[in-house]
Amino acid sequence: MIKDAKEIIEYWYLTEFFNQEEFPKEPKENQININHILNKNKYQEEKMVNYFHIFHNLQLQKEIVNILEDDKNIYKEYPITSSNLHICVGKMKREIFTTKLYECLQLKDERVEKDSSEICLMGLQVDVDGMYIQNSYNVSPLIWGIYRCYQDKHINNSVIALKEYKQMIADINDKIDKDRTLSMADIEQLFFRTYDELIKPFGNIACERVMNGYLIYNRYNNQKTFDIKNDKQNEYSKLQKGFYEKDLKLVKDRLSGARDSFLKYIVGLAREDAGKAVIPKRIDIRSDKVALERTLRVLHSPLGKWPSKYEAGLMQQVAINLYETGEHKGSIFSVNGPPGTGKTTLLKEVVVSNIVNRAKFICEHYKYADDAFKENKFTGGENRGAYDNFTKHYYSFKDEAFADYGMLVCSCNNAAVENITKELPDGESLLDSINSDSENINIKEGFDAVRNCFDAAMSKDEETYITFNKEHKRQSNTIKDVYFTYLAKQLFDNDKAWGLISAPLGKNSNIKKYCSCVLTPLLSSFYSNEKIKNRNQNYQEAKIAFLKQLDVVNIIREKLIQYSEMSIKTAEYEKNYKEGIKKIQEEKNELLCTYANKNCNLKKLREKEKELLENVRLDKISFAGYSDIEKDFQNKKVELTRKIDVVCNTLIEKESKLNIVEKIFFKKLKSEKVRQIKEMRFERDRILLEKEKQVEGYKMIRENFCIAKESLEKSKTNLRAMYSQINSTAIHLKIINNTMADKDASIQKCNEHINGNRIKLKEEYDRLKAEGMVVVDEELLSKLDNVDIQVANPWSNDEYNREREKLFYAALKVHKEFVLSSKSCFKNYDIFQKMVRVKTIENKELCRFTNEDKKNAYMHLVNTIFLLTPVISTTFASVQSFLGDIEKQGALGQLIVDEAGQAAPHMAIGALWRCRKSLIVGDPKQVEPVITNDLDAIKKAFENPLITPYKEKSLSVQNFADRINAYGSYIEESIGGGLHPIWVGCPLIVHRRCVSPMFEISNTISYAESMKNRTPEPKDDIIKFFIQDKSAWIDVKGKEMGNKNHFVDEQGEKVVKMVEQSFSNYNKISDLYIISPFTTVIDGVRKKLSKSKAIEKYEGFDGWLNSNCGTVHKFQGKEAKEVIFLLGCDKSAMGAIKWVKNNIVNVAATRARFRLYVVGDFDIWSQSEIFKIMKEYLDKD
Repeated sequence: MIKDAKEIIEYWYLTEFFNQEEFPKEPKENQININHILNKNKYQEEKMVNYFHIFHNLQLQKEIVNILEDDKNIYKEYPITSSNLHICVGKMKREIFTTKLYECLQLKDERVEKDSSEICLMGLQVDVDGMYIQNSYNVSPLIWGIYRCYQDKHINNSVIALKEYKQMIADINDKIDKDRTLSMADIEQLFFRTYDELIKPFGNIACERVMNGYLIYNRYNNQKTFDIKNDKQNEYSKLQKGFYEKDLKLVKDRLSGARDSFLKYIVGLAREDAGKAVIPKRIDIRSDKVALERTLRVLHSPLGKWPSKYEAGLMQQVAINLYETGEHKGSIFSVNGPPGTGKTTLLKEVVVSNIVNRAKFICEHYKYADDAFKENKFTGGENRGAYDNFTKHYYSFKDEAFADYGMLVCSCNNAAVENITKELPDGESLLDSINSDSENINIKEGFDAVRNCFDAAMSKDEETYITFNKEHKRQSNTIKDVYFTYLAKQLFDNDKAWGLISAPLGKNSNIKKYCSCVLTPLLSSFYSNEKIKNRNQNYQEAKIAFLKQLDVVNIIREKLIQYSEMSIKTAEYEKNYKEGIKKIQEEKNELLCTYANKNCNLKKLREKEKELLENVRLDKISFAGYSDIEKDFQNKKVELTRKIDVVCNTLIEKESKLNIVEKIFFKKLKSEKVRQIKEMRFERDRILLEKEKQVEGYKMIRENFCIAKESLEKSKTNLRAMYSQINSTAIHLKIINNTMADKDASIQKCNEHINGNRIKLKEEYDRLKAEGMVVVDEELLSKLDNVDIQVANPWSNDEYNREREKLFYAALKVHKEFVLSSKSCFKNYDIFQKMVRVKTIENKELCRFTNEDKKNAYMHLVNTIFLLTPVISTTFASVQSFLGDIEKQGALGQLIVDEAGQAAPHMAIGALWRCRKSLIVGDPKQVEPVITNDLDAIKKAFENPLITPYKEKSLSVQNFADRINAYGSYIEESIGGGLHPIWVGCPLIVHRRCVSPMFEISNTISYAESMKNRTPEPKDDIIKFFIQDKSAWIDVKGKEMGNKNHFVDEQGEKVVKMVEQSFSNYNKISDLYIISPFTTVIDGVRKKLSKSKAIEKYEGFDGWLNSNCGTVHKFQGKEAKEVIFLLGCDKSAMGAIKWVKNNIVNVAATRARFRLYVVGDFDIWSQSEIFKIMKEYLDKD
């Protein structure tokens, strides 16, 4: 997995390397500043400008040193020049090279618009004397990448490719003369060489070999401004965005110790593409009622609550509970948040939960605030590990778990970051949401008590701040305070701000503002040993108050936990009873089986009994017959014996009368006497033989007689045994019958328990419902499609919510007093200012910390900032610069990504690496990440099969996080049947932004009608200002400009009239957006609008034209009362029409809260199924 992850990161690294910025443009604000400086006498108001940028067109006839000398005379009040001057040469049209790229890769060019931007071919830096700065030469990475593709037709290995680029740069760099001033002629020759090496091989190409470009540098009003700002100037000549390269390299080099979920985030797509499971089991949280009920238990919900009369909806609470409890079993959790579904509400609850949990951690672990810290000595500095007498040590947390609660909010959308950061401390909206319209006196008093906590005007707490006026004179201000309220007001320039709950950092200007508006007044007002010591009593009291309020919450919470556990416990009891019934039934079934077998055996025994009786009968007959035969034989034997005795006696008598001669010649003699003796002898022998036969016969008969007798006895024995077996079986059958009766009784008893528990549960839940509580029961779980159910928050009541809100306030007090009673915190805040170079050390110079000290200390300084300001926001593009000195995995607490569907997957790598836990919020059905056409084409040149699925343009942080989230749901593809449903993270489904038909359009084309709408209709006093009474398709035909410029003049004219009417209705600029899928259409309508005399008179029109007109990407996360969706195109642009997918239409439609006007030619746009659906709903309105 690690090997694959490295290859994927290398691919991202190279694609980021190719992602070149546009040719430098002078910011409008800079032009205004210069104009103010040069014409300050014309302006009544004084404007403080400490530094500015100068953009000079390169001129061969004027050398750099001469340009600087002229500027020195012009800008005398800005005598100090930036140390490095940037030279950007070779303004090239990006479109030319993109076209070449498509040609060389043999790709079909299906782009819907041409790219009008420009890029720079070559950049370098010189110092104020015009001397070349070593290794500053760069060439366009994009043009070089296209050149490589043109040469090889593919890119096999990203590492080799980068080495070749760097080698080319090094070769040219070595040949630049570093021992003399670089003249304009030298720069021109360097440009020619670069052009010849990279542009000429393309052959006939519409790029002139003429040097043009900018010399760009800064001028500062004094040395202090130079010291602070010089290292932070834009690296124009680097030609690369470079927002993510260092972080990607950092992570790639440390992957061996990466968390499993982090690795899965990277390689999950490759695994899925290879048919391997990314996670073992997915739980559809919308349909799995068991998981839903388990997740919604009070035990899983946060202790605190954001102050508001509104509660999180059902699926919002599910997402909050899953994230907070870690039920998702991973460090990355995603939430699918379609338009208007309350993503900010969800984030507020997460913020509160973290603050309360950290306050609880503080109270449980630290008697004194400084007990949380350990002292660490710097290793650098001129004074043996000290940079001055006040910069010797920094402080880190003794327990790393203390860093779990910091919240870093990131997005690639700057507006999204600003919205969250500004909304959290907005006191006006906070107090509005705590107003109660209930007539119940107890409820009103509950809200009043919470309102008094967060209304600075009603606060009993006061803080004294030391500030400095315009004359830099020290003054004291005592101000009512909720949570560093004064600092929040200063930071946001908003007198309604209630507390320092969040702050935008990230980019240098934001960090500087935070330091000047927050840290500097904090340190000057509270950082003294005496004040810190005196605050300890407040800290102890704050902890006591928090724990007391926690007890109040927990008492109510325990009761609610019991309620929420009732159904689960009842279900568990029922499960146990049912398991018991099942077991009893199984035992009964076994008995029935035994009974059947025994009964069957009994039948067989009865049959056998009959057989044995018959055998006995036959054996008796046989035995009786043999007895009679034996008697006859005995009689015959006696008779034969008698006969033998008679014959033998007679024979003896006769033989005794024979003389000697007769005896000698007996055989020969034939006398009567001899004859008689011979006859008698014969008779004797005959009778003896007969007797022997009789004896032999007797023996046989006797044996048969014995056998018959034995058989008879055996039959009788078998019959007796059979009687015994029959009796035993009959008894066993009776026992079985009795046992089965007992089992039936047990089953009945279990069922009675089940029914009894159900009745008790229903009675208790009916009571709770009567009191107004939403309970999670079978009725609720069977009505999940009901919008009333989806907006409900189970297991809460007004008392519990108000006490949780008070707990949030008490938690803020703990944080405030912890910070103000901690010398370690103040010390770290002081060092933070020095490390980000907005504060000097003792010698009035900026402190230059060693890299080792910055890497050791910076993460601890940032974690200490989180104690003061719980939520810090930044764009992804600023993460690398803001947190670059933090290299340790999981050094920070939690990452919250907003509008994650807009961010390419690699953008979040640095933030994900540094944070322990991440909440990813976005929607893959809205705007996809912006990928330039040339970069998209270059991706196709990569041949590594592993990264093939990573070339897809629609990939985002959101769908990467969704892929590894076990909890979520499937969304069917609404358009283009047959497509597989997509898996999204835990879904939010109640929409609260748009009325009909915008909601129906969005819900049908993007969410398969799975969303629920709870948007109130606009009030009459708002409706009267709208352009039309209802939303509509305004059918305007015309011909587009051509050459992939899709603006239709007739449609532009119609939009101008609509805007004129809108401004007239309001008598000022209106809450109206003009949105188009195409840049060319927006450019065209802007030109039209700028020429309207009827609307240019309205104050703020120029700003409105810039901010309220744009393509869809400009407006994600924003809303307006009315939206004009300007389509453009004619019948020649069918490719462009088909290119407009449902995600673009979804975002455009859902920017409009109350009215949507679609301006376009329906005859051609009806070729798209999406727009046919759109018009159907518009016509219904």
